[in-house]
Amino acid sequence: MDEGVEEVVRRDDTTSALESRARGLSAVSVDLDRPLLAADQPPGVAPVVGNVTDFGTAVSLVKCAIGAGSLALPWAFQQGGLWFSFCFTCVLGVISTYTVGLLITCERKVLRQIHDRRQSEESTVSARRSTELRVPAPHRYLAQKHANRQQLMYPEVALHAFPDTTFLWRGRTPINGAQIIVDVGIVLTAVGVCAAYLDFLAATLPDVLGSWCNQAYATLLVTPLLIGLVLLRSFRYLSFTAALGDFSVSAALIAVIAYGFANTKDYGYVDFGLRAANPVGFGRFFGSVSLLFNIQIVVLPVAHAMEKPESFHRVNRSSYVFITLVNALFGFLCYGLFGNDVANPVTGVFGDNLSEVAAATLDAVKILLCVDLLFTFPFLFAAGREIVERVVINALFGVMDGVEHPHRRSSGFHLSGEKSLADKEVPIFSEDGLGEDAGAVQGAAAELEHRSQSPSTPPQSQRRAIEMTRNITRFAILGVIVGITFGVPCFGDMVNIVGGVVNSIMGFVLPCAIALRVLANELSPTMKAVNVAIIIFGLAACGVSLTYTIIDMTDPDHEC
Repeated sequence: MDEGVEEVVRRDDTTSALESRARGLSAVSVDLDRPLLAADQPPGVAPVVGNVTDFGTAVSLVKCAIGAGSLALPWAFQQGGLWFSFCFTCVLGVISTYTVGLLITCERKVLRQIHDRRQSEESTVSARRSTELRVPAPHRYLAQKHANRQQLMYPEVALHAFPDTTFLWRGRTPINGAQIIVDVGIVLTAVGVCAAYLDFLAATLPDVLGSWCNQAYATLLVTPLLIGLVLLRSFRYLSFTAALGDFSVSAALIAVIAYGFANTKDYGYVDFGLRAANPVGFGRFFGSVSLLFNIQIVVLPVAHAMEKPESFHRVNRSSYVFITLVNALFGFLCYGLFGNDVANPVTGVFGDNLSEVAAATLDAVKILLCVDLLFTFPFLFAAGREIVERVVINALFGVMDGVEHPHRRSSGFHLSGEKSLADKEVPIFSEDGLGEDAGAVQGAAAELEHRSQSPSTPPQSQRRAIEMTRNITRFAILGVIVGITFGVPCFGDMVNIVGGVVNSIMGFVLPCAIALRVLANELSPTMKAVNVAIIIFGLAACGVSLTYTIIDMTDPDHEC
């Protein structure tokens, strides 16, 4: 998950990193590969249509899964063996294709359930007492906020898939456990990828700046620049970096392979006689591939932005064929060319005995990569800090209400000195949450939506206090990332932690678990077994990858 996050964020001038102008649809084993018809729309809500073509969507998906993280693949192939790694990369590509489409399908099914439930509630009072509506009142309070929505994000899909995980925090505030898990996963992914990028910058800059600069100095050198970038209120000033990112990553991939073939003295050919398989090294191999392929936290905004959302499933399949082949071939060729000399990242393999032109070209590629990652950092950072800001501001100021767009969740918040609606309305919750309580909860949600669309202006002093809190929160998160970089200075270790642990859960385990709940009546027994197998695989791979990463990090002889 790399440059595509930046592309998603650039479509919106707000600070929302994953909730850009979103539209979407997909399908698996049920007939969901169609847009919502007019009859399916909530009353008074027009269909949502994006403006991104199928080709543009494919480009966004490719940018998500081919980027700076691809430079860790050759080392991963060395750990897993040449042919084992190539084949298993293809297998992981197939699984990721399936889980990405599965998440989009679940979102569409959840939306239809929400709209059908609302129509049932409005038609007859007896419908409220149906089995389908027997969910805890605290959960229905959260769900009612989405009654007019045509788009959901990953945490919201999890919320509706697992209503039985909703509980009252401190006896008054409805909170959904599944939504919390996904939110935490997004934060950990954002922080981890940012730390990996900072590791890459710290390891690469000394090669360009000279011997006076070591990894610690490089980290301190870029930190002031990162402070300025994470405080930006609009990403429009960074729009020029989109083309720079595409060019720099492409140039790096091409330069590495060209260097391997051109340097006939040391390399010059692909050695097919290298170790074919090393199953013991799977724990070190898995993280790099998982980091690239598991882009589920950004696919919903990408899908939502489509001009023809009904074609997402086809675009997803074709995009992942390209993504899988490029990543698999790059790892295969680089390990075959450099053998046991391969570095992590692979740009570290560039030698010193080069002509002036070759050395200048390779240095230029490194500089472009560093500049690109520097400007990509705030986009990834925003994906996690937005969630943390919301929690911190709510805890300090009692601000519960997010500005709810009629079709999607927004990143803005309006301020109020009053108690939250959740605080006010919790007393109406009965044990089963039925009967008159359902109407009261729906009324509370309607009031929430009305207030969110017409927010009151907070006092100037409160606005200043909240703005200061936002900045302090950003400083704190950045400080955590810098601290992680000093604690885990190896780019490969950081990639394995994020890809092998967090992305494995977010990309393999949770989408399949959500599907087993949301699509329980549509999935065949065979497909249910497939989903269970993927969950077991994701958990096992997560444990193995974490174990090997801890072993490496605690090894005093471990080298980056």
